[in-house]
Amino acid sequence: VRDHVRQNVEQILYFSRLGAAHKDCYFEPILILETCREAVEDNLSLLEEAQFSVTYSGNDCNVISNKKGFMFILGQIISNSVKYAVKDTAPTMTDRVICPLSGLSVSDNGTGIPASDLPFVFDKGFTGDAGSFLSRSTGMGLYLVQKMAKDLAIDLQITSQLSCGTTIILMFPKVQYPVRRFDD
Repeated sequence: VRDHVRQNVEQILYFSRLGAAHKDCYFEPILILETCREAVEDNLSLLEEAQFSVTYSGNDCNVISNKKGFMFILGQIISNSVKYAVKDTAPTMTDRVICPLSGLSVSDNGTGIPASDLPFVFDKGFTGDAGSFLSRSTGMGLYLVQKMAKDLAIDLQITSQLSCGTTIILMFPKVQYPVRRFDD
C-alpha cells in the first residue's frame, strides 16, 4: 500500500510539473544498468510481494540524462509490470542494456497489450481493455512516462503481444561530454 501511495503522489507531482515553463532538470553522466538496479531496489517490496524475478543483461553503458526523471520512468514501468502480471505464472522482468546504441530494453511476461490498444497506451487517461477491469488503472502512468521521455529527449518505443508480455525500449540521445562551462 505504501508503494502504491508513493507512486500515486509521484504521478501527481510530475503531472503538476508538466505545464511548467522551467523544467528543473540536472543532466549528468549516469550508468543505465546501475540506475535500473536502484529503481528495482526502490520498488523492491512491490516486486517481492508480486514474487517477481528480475534479471539484468548487457554491459553497463554511460549516458547523459536526468537521473531523477529516468528513475521516475523506470518506477512507472515497474509499477505497470506488477499491475499487469499474470497471476498463475512466475512473473519476470528483464532489463537489457543496448550498447553501444545507448539504450535500455525492459521486458516482462505479463498479460500483454492487445494490438488494438497499442497506438493509444501513451494517451492521457487511456486504460484499454485490461485496465478497465483493474481499479488501480488510471491511464496516467505511461502518459507521464512518454511526457518525461520527451523532456529528456529519450526515444520511447513499446511492443507487446497479448498473453506474452510487453517490452519498452528507451533510446538515449547521443550527447558529447564532458560539457565545459563558459567560465572555465
